[in-house]
Amino acid sequence: MKPPFLILILILILFIFPLLSTAATGQKYQLGGWRPIEEINGAHVKEMAQFAVAKYNKSSEASLEFQILLKAESQTVSEINYRLVIAERDGNSVKKYEAVVRKEPWEHLTKLTSFKVV
Repeated sequence: MKPPFLILILILILFIFPLLSTAATGQKYQLGGWRPIEEINGAHVKEMAQFAVAKYNKSSEASLEFQILLKAESQTVSEINYRLVIAERDGNSVKKYEAVVRKEPWEHLTKLTSFKVV
């Protein structure tokens, strides 16, 4: 076989095959994509939401109070990212915020990467 043909075969194996196998199995989510967390009331997910609020309060001198977790998604790449939509009490009003928390369990690291009003 000629080298360009081998390169073409390698490209097909590395890039095309995973896409076809995902379509064939009916999976809706791609590797590295955001996936909904079905059990948003689970202890681990609530812990991530409360961590996000506490870190935001500390860094911005705010006094938001965690109310309820409205939506949760996870993304597994080289770490696990959690994208959370949280209802927070800010004084007398309740607002929705989106927080992204990065967790690296093997490094015992949890970090708030973004927190914004939605």
